[in-house]
Amino acid sequence: TDGLSQSIRNALQIHKSNQIIKDAEKELKNNLYKLGVAQKLSKIAYWEMNISNQNMFFSNDFYSIISSDINQITDLKSYKKIIPKEDLLHFEKHLAHILETKNDTQFSHKIVTATNEEKTIKEILKYEEEEGKIIGTIQDITEQKLYETELTKAKDIAEKSVKIKEQFLANMSHEIRTPLNGIIGFADMLAETELNNEQKEFLESIKTAGENLLVIINDILDFSKIEANKMVFEQIDFSLTQTIASVLDLFLPKAKNKKIKLLCEIDSKLPDTLIGDPTRLSQILINLIDNALKFTEKGFIETSVRLLKRDDQKVNVEFSVLDTGIGIDPNKMQTIFESFTQATNDTTRKYGGTGLGLTITKHLIKLQGGELDLKSDIGKGTEFIFNLTYTKSQVDLINEKTEQIVISPDFLKKKNILIAEDNTLNQLLIRKVFKNWDVSIDIAENGWIVLDYLKKKRYDIILMDIQMP
Repeated sequence: TDGLSQSIRNALQIHKSNQIIKDAEKELKNNLYKLGVAQKLSKIAYWEMNISNQNMFFSNDFYSIISSDINQITDLKSYKKIIPKEDLLHFEKHLAHILETKNDTQFSHKIVTATNEEKTIKEILKYEEEEGKIIGTIQDITEQKLYETELTKAKDIAEKSVKIKEQFLANMSHEIRTPLNGIIGFADMLAETELNNEQKEFLESIKTAGENLLVIINDILDFSKIEANKMVFEQIDFSLTQTIASVLDLFLPKAKNKKIKLLCEIDSKLPDTLIGDPTRLSQILINLIDNALKFTEKGFIETSVRLLKRDDQKVNVEFSVLDTGIGIDPNKMQTIFESFTQATNDTTRKYGGTGLGLTITKHLIKLQGGELDLKSDIGKGTEFIFNLTYTKSQVDLINEKTEQIVISPDFLKKKNILIAEDNTLNQLLIRKVFKNWDVSIDIAENGWIVLDYLKKKRYDIILMDIQMP
């Protein structure tokens, strides 16, 4: 009985072992199938080379990649025949390297298939010292290289398009600014002549329209700089109170006409002299205060500046522009920061503007490490709040004694002045301005004429246009 029981147990154990072997074989076949599918999908094949006699074995996928018959490529010599001469040295160099150093190596080269098709092959060589052979895997990366070439072309086209756009904006701004500056300049000169009230009103409208157009051009240029990541910020000493005061001074006449109070409160705990970019701070405040004035018909606009935190080197400053204007619909509070977007469809018609002011403002704040926030109630008003971090300065600009120098046009008398300017409108304006100062000038229409003048005469001052023939 014991012998029978043992025999049964042995038989069961053998059956179990056989079943495990069958399952393992099945799993192995399954994995080999998956590996084969993966190799086909990734277009990978392999070859082996015996180091002692250079006999080679090639996988079936190898022949399908190179579109060749199994009898055509049988050894290293026949394999080298399908590699173009310009890549053959490259291949042999890497083969010699692995034989010498026994370190894995990978490289790319071309092959010419049996159908005269050129393919790009990525090859990886691995040294198997114990087995005395080199294993090489090849992958067809022709399509990948084609995609890379197309992507490179697309990238080049995109970069060229950006440069063309930048150049176009620069040229257009120059072409628009030139006549605009002439219009505003002649309007200023006309304002100095005898005019009746109606003519003064017309003239003021011309000046306002011209200045508004300049603001639009500046907005578009700033926006394009931000998009191209070419916005540059200065790091200079500046007075916080003087910067804010100069901004508010710009709006005093407009606020007075609309009978709106301009209020300002600056935290006494703030150091006055800081290191940063006062021009960009002015631009941010001008955009926000101008916006507030645009949408406020009665009440006040208050600019507040307070200290958030400070340490030995830095101060974090919070700025606020609060108005008692029409307010902003809660559903529109985020969209107003989007490019070319305004709170309502009729905003541009009623109040003007490009819809870029707040977009530029938000970017200028963000690029300096700050955040712009917004609070608003319909019919009650709006508050824009932003914070910026500045470095403390050792310079005292408020108490620093500076000599006031008053310059009059008299210093130009008896000076030889040459103007390089090709625009006839600007030439006329410049002549009028210098004539008012009782100074004679020479005007050159292009660079060659400038050089001709310089041969004949010595000049004390030369003023040159930056874009001209």
